[in-house]
Amino acid sequence: MDRARARTGFSLVEVTIALGVFALAVVAIVGILPQLMRQAAASNELLVAQRFPDAVRSEMRRVATGSFDSFAASIPVNSAATGGYQILATRDGARISSAATNDGVLNETEAFFSIELWRFSDPPLAFVPGQTGSLAVLVRVSWPYRLPGSVASTDLEDRQQFSFATAINR
Repeated sequence: MDRARARTGFSLVEVTIALGVFALAVVAIVGILPQLMRQAAASNELLVAQRFPDAVRSEMRRVATGSFDSFAASIPVNSAATGGYQILATRDGARISSAATNDGVLNETEAFFSIELWRFSDPPLAFVPGQTGSLAVLVRVSWPYRLPGSVASTDLEDRQQFSFATAINR
């Protein structure tokens, strides 16, 4: 047997082809990385939005402590063309505050989530002042309300949304 053929190893052509395949794989992975990061951020934001029902009920109870009927009257009926009663929340969902009674809990420039409330107009969920013992509302969470560093709010049609219904008792 020829000594040159008896040696094992890779030829220069094989190494070049292997490096080319590796480089293509790295370029493909780096190319999809930004999209994967956006999807991960969007998924995290949806998870934060899905944790808001308890926080919204707590904020409603806090605001309604003065007068339940006047708080309920401040929430528009869901057939109204105007926006709902607004609550703002930070990006991590840790701080939430009613926009109407903002008591310094949340600076509006920190607001990432907009939470809007509407009363139901039809029985049995309709609120009747002095007669109804609970207040049922339709809630729409939308984000980003305001992008970091932006002064103006984002248009509603450019936001992601999540809706649910909740209620509090007198």
